[in-house]
Amino acid sequence: MSDLTLDDAVATLLSSQKGVVVLRDKRGKKLGDFRPVIDQVEMQAGYRHPFTQEDLERAEQALSGGGGLPLSEVWKRTKGDATA
Repeated sequence: MSDLTLDDAVATLLSSQKGVVVLRDKRGKKLGDFRPVIDQVEMQAGYRHPFTQEDLERAEQALSGGGGLPLSEVWKRTKGDATA
């Protein structure tokens, strides 16, 4: 990986961005993507866990109970076989 030092104007502009920024040259050719560093506090404030507490408890119960499905049943279900 290489480091580039930006002038103050470009650094200020990029640091104010909240998401991925596509960097292009004057002709519009894509040079790459810029992903700003997110402060941990800022990241936690904007992060919402995709699972409810109930989902997590059910998963915990399923793990502690053992069992599961044979691989053949999993394949049937993923292929859309309604008889599984």
